[in-house]
Amino acid sequence: MFFLIKSVLAITAALGVTAVRPAEHTTREDGHFGLNEQGGPAPFMLHNETSRSMIQPMKLYIVWYGAGWDSKSKSIVTDFLDGLPKSDFWGIEKKYYQGPASKPVGYVTGDVKIGGQHDDNYSLGKFLNSNPNSPDNDVATVIQNAVNSGALPSDVNGFYLVLGDDQTMEGSFCTSYCGYHTSTDSDRYYGSSIVGQDLIYTWVGNPMACGFNGVYNCGGQFFNSPNGNPGVDSMLSPIAHELGEGGSNPDTIFNGWNNADGYENGDNCAYIFGSQRKYDSKGGYFYNQEWNGRRYQIQQMWDPATQLCGPYYPKLVPAECAKLHDIFPSLNLGNDCCNSGYADCADGHVVAIDVRSNNLTGDIGTVVDKIYKAFPQIVELRMGNIAGTLTNNFTGSLPATLCKMQKLEWLSLARLGLTGSIPQCFSHLQKLQVLDLPFNKLSGSIPDIFYFHKYIKKVTLQNNALSGVIPRSLAASTTLTYFFLSNNQNLTGSVPTGFTAFKGLSAGPINVSGPIPYCDFTGTALCTSTGYKGPTCGLTASCPVPTGACTEMDATQCVQGKTYLCFPWTGSALAWELLWDGCF
Repeated sequence: MFFLIKSVLAITAALGVTAVRPAEHTTREDGHFGLNEQGGPAPFMLHNETSRSMIQPMKLYIVWYGAGWDSKSKSIVTDFLDGLPKSDFWGIEKKYYQGPASKPVGYVTGDVKIGGQHDDNYSLGKFLNSNPNSPDNDVATVIQNAVNSGALPSDVNGFYLVLGDDQTMEGSFCTSYCGYHTSTDSDRYYGSSIVGQDLIYTWVGNPMACGFNGVYNCGGQFFNSPNGNPGVDSMLSPIAHELGEGGSNPDTIFNGWNNADGYENGDNCAYIFGSQRKYDSKGGYFYNQEWNGRRYQIQQMWDPATQLCGPYYPKLVPAECAKLHDIFPSLNLGNDCCNSGYADCADGHVVAIDVRSNNLTGDIGTVVDKIYKAFPQIVELRMGNIAGTLTNNFTGSLPATLCKMQKLEWLSLARLGLTGSIPQCFSHLQKLQVLDLPFNKLSGSIPDIFYFHKYIKKVTLQNNALSGVIPRSLAASTTLTYFFLSNNQNLTGSVPTGFTAFKGLSAGPINVSGPIPYCDFTGTALCTSTGYKGPTCGLTASCPVPTGACTEMDATQCVQGKTYLCFPWTGSALAWELLWDGCF
């Protein structure tokens, strides 16, 4: 299937995205995987005995699409592909077979080699599949053109990889999926005019093409990555995912190996990295595989023998898995909580917890206290609800215990209806990259505490009851590129000067869904001052201009019920900026 952004698994199914690109790897943000699938165990993998699997020796044919592929970037991918067939990941893939279980015709091959490579300098432009209503897939056309020109052979037992560079968009890439696999026979079934043999292929793009936040959407490590190239490094897990799915289920129209809900073996374990994962403190990145002198972080694979994600390493299962079960006894953690989808691990410890939309209840403070006591080194905590699946019912306000989690990089407590304010002590969370608190009932001002948050990348506070002004510390951030404040009607004042990482943009590249948004301030009383050069984030209102001269001795001036501050603006010039409604 598509390698989905951990957010759109249910959305894709609801929209029926099957006509041309039927098997996705979703994006990362809002999905369940492993045993953590919509609150329960994933359905058993089902096998269609009449469908084929890739049981013959398989050659990989790479199309480097775009001019952005240099030799260094290519070598990361080719070194990865050279070692993948010998990995434990592919060891699971070789358990999938063609034919009846009682007498398989053959098992997915372990003989996988690169058979050819071809450079394509944007032959179909920088936006593939820009017409969602077309029955033809531009990716298949790119492959057909390479075959027709003699650059690559036509091989029904091969697997074609079209890999986009950091300038190439495709379909709903980055907002609905990070990659997908299918076949030309499947395309023809849905009306494609492409001719020739049945060729198995995948598209995986470089998420850097999606703007500032693409690497996050596709589960990559933005600031540091194992091979020093976050965009290319984040492509490797989707590539493994699609090769694994295509190996067992090459013609997606026949559903060779699928769950009852239509998901494939890679979908069940997307963004699950297992108990063998380690953290390189010097390099600042996670990894779980090593070969050819490189390190990689790739997902697990659904094991048809155990009906769990694997590979499974009994000696590496953290003792802390028992503590997670004590806190959430209703969750099925399988034989290793690190493979369950409820936890990520590193160096023998549970470092991330994801229990969103799992019918959990209780006082949020009590539960967070238990989590901190059991996992003081936690890096990611996600306990809210996924859009459309509002089954968790934690109550209360944001607990101060969160402030003790000083290694926390990702905090998501969305759609819980939490009350109270954002604690000032969040200033202690200086490693925080993502603060995700939308669709709650939070009130009061956004604390001005972010001056020392040098990694903050994403802040989503939309649909709350926040008031006051945008903190200058957020405007001063040089890393923030995703900022949503919409539908906080009592947020007022002018948008502060700053937001340099946005480069003046409110949205990124366009895919078939439209521009990929970076920020949204609509539904607030915010305004922009004359001369403001940052992102407008959907605002159309201009701030009123105060009367009277502004001198260096001025502090504030009350004009028509508004309070203004006199401050240096654009060089040595002095200007007025609206602070908040009402004088005091």
